[in-house]
Amino acid sequence: GGGGRDAVTCVPRDCGTMEACQRGRGRDALLEEQTVLRERAAPFEKNPARAREVIETGCARAREVAEETLDEVRTAVGTLYT
Repeated sequence: GGGGRDAVTCVPRDCGTMEACQRGRGRDALLEEQTVLRERAAPFEKNPARAREVIETGCARAREVAEETLDEVRTAVGTLYT
């Protein structure tokens, strides 16, 4: 366990309870992650045309990969007609 130490002695004074401290750390981690995501999104918010270009490029690539996968499936099950 905790080396014989009482869990209450490990709680920072400003939290009050271990649960409150854990919620605080979780909240802090979430806010930090949101900050990173907002920073990454900022260039796309400033240039919506670039955002559309990235999405369109991704969609085109996804279609290519999907078609390749479907060809493999059709070949495997014997329904690929050339």
